[in-house]
Amino acid sequence: MKKVMMVVVAFLSFCIFLPDVDAKEADGTIPFELQGKALEEIQSRAEYLNVASSNIELRYVRELYHTDDTVIGYYVHIYEGDKIVGYALISAKESLGTLLEWGAVDNGVDTHYGEILAGNPHQKAFYLTFNDIVFADNLNDLNKILEEAKQKYIEYAKEYEPNNINFYEEMNFGINLSEASIEQNIIEQQIQSGTLMTQEISDFSISERDSDTLTNDISTLATLPDTLSVSRIWQRQSGVANPNSSCGPAVGVMIANYYRNVRGITEVRNSDYYGNDAKHINQMYYMMNSYFWGTNQYSFHNGLETQLNLNKNQFTAKSRAYNQSGVEVPTFANVQNAINKKYPLGVIEFLNASSGELRYHWTVIAAYNSKGEVGYYDSDGGQNNSGLKFVSWSSLNGKIGYTYLALN
Repeated sequence: MKKVMMVVVAFLSFCIFLPDVDAKEADGTIPFELQGKALEEIQSRAEYLNVASSNIELRYVRELYHTDDTVIGYYVHIYEGDKIVGYALISAKESLGTLLEWGAVDNGVDTHYGEILAGNPHQKAFYLTFNDIVFADNLNDLNKILEEAKQKYIEYAKEYEPNNINFYEEMNFGINLSEASIEQNIIEQQIQSGTLMTQEISDFSISERDSDTLTNDISTLATLPDTLSVSRIWQRQSGVANPNSSCGPAVGVMIANYYRNVRGITEVRNSDYYGNDAKHINQMYYMMNSYFWGTNQYSFHNGLETQLNLNKNQFTAKSRAYNQSGVEVPTFANVQNAINKKYPLGVIEFLNASSGELRYHWTVIAAYNSKGEVGYYDSDGGQNNSGLKFVSWSSLNGKIGYTYLALN
């Protein structure tokens, strides 16, 4: 059922906050002060959305819940006139910042969360982290779903990652609000000072566990996204042999094509070498030893490094992860350091409960900005899901690992 909401006139740039007439019913409304703050934040990103900020309207879709059954955010569509141009997830938790996620949509269709939320209007939508929304009738049902998902990861670890069983046994789905709040405060303090100090970064080498230290001076954050020219590739395009489990290989292809086509490193084999993107994905699938459930980080790390060094040994893979014993965890400073060095990062989500099956999902981070957000491309989500999307570090904290290829 659809509900008519009260139209609220905002005080910023003649914009208004409306219910999305295409959205399904959701209880509750967004607090007035938060509406204005979110609108101001989105207006500051209008250049990325390719719209005039004075024409932006935000249209409410529905509220999303945290694993403690409190509201964690409000999902909205961004309109210019009658055309949907983007989406945003407005944080209901002050400690997590104002926006948890935002991005442009292609061809007026929200393939990010819009279609998922519209497809299940009756159950509560629980936001665990980016790309992971679980529907349940109540908190008890949610906990049952999460426990079943957890057991699948534990069983997987027993066979494939016996050294990391403790990580999966102790893991919790959903954003750790206290830890995310601490990380967010650190980032905000660095933003206020105008600089982000990148500490010495010691990224582990999975194949040999050797440490490599990269140092970086104080770097001033850009107001607009500092973005690498990575071209998004769809993992389910015609000719891909294993479309359901090719997110890792597709991300590997994006990275390989970037080094060859953008940075001009001629020894790297790109999609032209293999004939097209699909054939390149199939080659990467083989090199990464991918399987029906996807590609683990060990295989991604070694497979991508081997693939990019086929013609000349000039890359070393660097990784950080939350599920590796004794390994340092990713930080926002790490991502900034890699992007500044023009190294796109393959990012893996370890803990995903939305699919109902054990799943590793890979995306590629190609940008960061002065808001403490990272920009990524998703190889899945439909053929037209090609836009660069941004997510707050608060939504990633504790849930991801990354791998990038550094030049020797």
